[in-house]
Amino acid sequence: GVIEVIRDGQRFFKLRPNDRPVRLILYAQQMSAPAVGKDHREYSSQLSGGRLSMIFETKPFPEIVKIVEDAETYSLNRGDAGEERIGADSTSRSWWKPVTRNL
Repeated sequence: GVIEVIRDGQRFFKLRPNDRPVRLILYAQQMSAPAVGKDHREYSSQLSGGRLSMIFETKPFPEIVKIVEDAETYSLNRGDAGEERIGADSTSRSWWKPVTRNL
């Protein structure tokens, strides 16, 4: 569950306390915990919807960019990470993604 993921992140962060991407990922997981605790399907949308925006970073971290891209693909494919769904079936599901931090 989400608590175990956070605990693993905290243990890893103790080994690499100056690793900025790890800190951002851990923070995103902690901020997402209430929503993910209620519904585990929220995890990918929480990460891609702004928790890992890196808005205050001077340059994007490739590790985080990859995580966000994977989360978006996962969300758009209804959780089927094995293959991308393109075509008529992909329009049957709408997915709202914030483009700014404010609604």
